[in-house]
Amino acid sequence: SIKHVLSLPKQYSDILVIGNSMKFAPDVLDFFYASAPLLQLDRSLWCVSAFNENGLSHFHWDEWRLLRDSFYSGVMSLMSRDAWKEV
Repeated sequence: SIKHVLSLPKQYSDILVIGNSMKFAPDVLDFFYASAPLLQLDRSLWCVSAFNENGLSHFHWDEWRLLRDSFYSGVMSLMSRDAWKEV
């Protein structure tokens, strides 16, 4: 659980939250690895989410574009340890 991870000696800077029914895209861990530095660069960013309701094929999307949103699904996201403690 997240509470357990936070009780460990500080060795992890980020927490990956994944819903139990999620299926991973082949590049999801690469996405989190590439976007993790954003959490340190912009403290107003609460998390980075790989969940995308608008990622269906009938929507126009650009695979190289990140969007900032105020919606938090909580099903597949990376959050800094410090941000989680604030919640």
